[in-house]
Amino acid sequence: MRKLLSTIIIGLFFLSNQSFAQVSGDYGAYTSGNWSTASIWKIYNGVSWAGSPVAGTSPNSTATNVYIIAGSTVTVTTSPWTVNNLTVEATAKVYTNIVGSNYYIRVYGNITCNGIIGNGATFDGISFEIEGANCLFTGTGAVDISRMRKAAIANATTNLTIDININIRFGTGSQTQLYNGCVGGDFNVTINVGKTVNLTGGGGFVGNICIDGLDGSNGTEAGGTFTVNGTLLVSGLLYLTTDNTTRACTLNIGTTGIVTTASVIGNNSGAAKHTLNMSSGSLLQITLSASSAAQFLFTTNNFYNLFAGSTIEYNGTAAQYVESSITYANLKLSGGTNKTALGVLNISGNLDIITIPTQLIPYASNPFIYIGGNWTDYGPSGFLETNSSVIFNGTLDQTVTSSGGEDFWNMKVNKISGRVVLASAPATIARIITLLDLTSGNILSSTTAANAVPGLAGTYYPLIKNTATVINTSNSSYVEGICAREAISASSINFTFPVGKSGRYRPISVNGTPTASFNLLSEFYLYDPNTIGAVTSKAVTLDHISRCEVWRLRTNGVSGQTFIVTLSWPTYSNCFIVNNLPNLRVTSWNLPSAGLWNDDGNGGTTGSTAAGTIVTPAAFTFSTGASISFTLASIDVTNPLPINLISFDAKPNKDRVELNWMTATEVNNDYFTVERSKDGFDFEKILKISGSGTTSQTMDYQAFDPNPLPGINYYRLRQTDFDGKTTVSEPVAVEFIDNLQTLLLAPNPGKENVKAFIPSSFSGKAFLKFADIQGRIIKSLEINGESGNIVDFSIADLPVGVYSVSLENGSRSLHLLFVKQ
Repeated sequence: MRKLLSTIIIGLFFLSNQSFAQVSGDYGAYTSGNWSTASIWKIYNGVSWAGSPVAGTSPNSTATNVYIIAGSTVTVTTSPWTVNNLTVEATAKVYTNIVGSNYYIRVYGNITCNGIIGNGATFDGISFEIEGANCLFTGTGAVDISRMRKAAIANATTNLTIDININIRFGTGSQTQLYNGCVGGDFNVTINVGKTVNLTGGGGFVGNICIDGLDGSNGTEAGGTFTVNGTLLVSGLLYLTTDNTTRACTLNIGTTGIVTTASVIGNNSGAAKHTLNMSSGSLLQITLSASSAAQFLFTTNNFYNLFAGSTIEYNGTAAQYVESSITYANLKLSGGTNKTALGVLNISGNLDIITIPTQLIPYASNPFIYIGGNWTDYGPSGFLETNSSVIFNGTLDQTVTSSGGEDFWNMKVNKISGRVVLASAPATIARIITLLDLTSGNILSSTTAANAVPGLAGTYYPLIKNTATVINTSNSSYVEGICAREAISASSINFTFPVGKSGRYRPISVNGTPTASFNLLSEFYLYDPNTIGAVTSKAVTLDHISRCEVWRLRTNGVSGQTFIVTLSWPTYSNCFIVNNLPNLRVTSWNLPSAGLWNDDGNGGTTGSTAAGTIVTPAAFTFSTGASISFTLASIDVTNPLPINLISFDAKPNKDRVELNWMTATEVNNDYFTVERSKDGFDFEKILKISGSGTTSQTMDYQAFDPNPLPGINYYRLRQTDFDGKTTVSEPVAVEFIDNLQTLLLAPNPGKENVKAFIPSSFSGKAFLKFADIQGRIIKSLEINGESGNIVDFSIADLPVGVYSVSLENGSRSLHLLFVKQ
């Protein structure tokens, strides 16, 4: 009943805003002629136009409904003429047939055009003044007018809804065509979804749009809100300024809204202020350049709410300046011309440089670009990097995509979460010319897949030019994957690769003088060297080899190059405990030569047993295309191997939680204790599993928690040696749904990917359905498999909103509310 009532109310709303069949007293132009000629008009008698009497006067009243009857053409050569509702029927036409002046029809009701208003592409002076409280401009016909405005104070507020395509043409000068010219009145204009208002001019003239008068400085108190949910094309200027002290002006660009304008005028506003709101999905396109001497967006009493997901695009075909006094949600550059920043650029979302040969040129005096989203351009020439600094500061992963790679003069990673990801398609090399500042956050490049033999075949990575340096590396900021260093013939290299993995910064350094120019590639892996080459195949001088870490080095296509190598150990306990510096060794496995873990010696150490480096006494020679694997080793039982925990995970398994872990090596391992927590802080012991003593074999363990807590459970491993010493793993979390009939989606609210937790009491083939607030099914997923499963799926295709979610298998159903952000 509530839904039916809502439907009736909505229907009555639309009925109240539309034109209907004639009623007694309406005027109709039953033949062609001039509006001012009384004999062309009839007054409807309530039955038919045919029998209605001829009018004694032309229609000119706020209470009069006027029809241009099918087949009639009415010209307007004096003005204004006042009507309530105006209807132009199919095959009917109203226009001035005059070019030099504007002639107005003043409307207090609605306008319906199923015929023709104006004279097509030929400029015509027919214009409208919208003066009623509410006006719906609709129909299926063609509308070409000269101007549309509010001019009178008969109603303090006039709301105009445009639900028809309209061309507003000027042919006698460049003028403001859609505006509020009413002293003390507000004009609110809405362009509906799918409809276009095109302000254009002939003979090189352009049309402007303004809320406050003709240019925002006409001394009148005119205000209002223009809302674009469709498309607004402005061949001239878009005024985002007002001199008002009491009446604010607002331009809203809705989720589906597109506004294209030659230029934006945003001079400082009066106390009443001017506001630009851009919703997610909205687009503002600017086609002409602003002056480099005067920025076009000023901030005194002007407010710019550029919500996440909105885009401003500079797409002019002549050189343009890019405003810098605002923070862009998304910034797009196109048109094939130079786009020069007027200052520091702040972009909270994405930067897209498209249309060859469009080029972004940073501001010469302060060439900083802060970007919180993805960087995408068509190729290296899309960005003039000289002397500039690009700072990646988003909170999620940020992808750099450029066909042929991109050059960065200075590149800084300063992220509290997420990584800078170099795209794999097209393979993107980020070339650092002067400085790579790894303040906080990692760069993710080509990396070996989990459980695969480490290699260096990647094609997307940061390339540190021979002129560049790297600073501020740490356990929270390094290159995760391949990192490359440019080598120049006869120019010495003494470089430390800023590589690491899984929260561990583990650099490797090279020192030498190449005889050719090439790139030297490196990556650090948390990986068992035994898979590369059996650790039992080792030099007789070595007692044991590290079992969970490997560095690799190779040249890209140049052989015969020699480098001294330096490895590192960290400031925390790892899989190789350094406690005897003199007996520490570098070991290498050089493929494709006969396999052996070599004793490469100890050419000196730095630091202490807690953290330091070891250098090889002799240089290594690199052959074409081959890589050399490096790790740490010891010549005796010192520098021991502790428990090397490869993995530890937990997952629901029907009414239990299954726990699995794997070790690469164990030394004096007495037992494991599984500990559980409901909050991740306070843990209790629930299981004890015997260890394997001392072994260099990979060991798999499994255990079950028979009584998990409803909701989130945290688990960790505590390992205890025979001498009582213990170490504790990082906790893992798992969501456990008990036997209650409960459906859970997480996260909720969600944006792109969610997990559905199917309760253990729910079995069989089922469907997960998302319904909007009108009850329409927007998304449906078939769920197969056992109950208690966790199902991952994408909701990227769901529009933002609130949904009723149901899980149904034909005999029963579960429900919850879900919010898509």
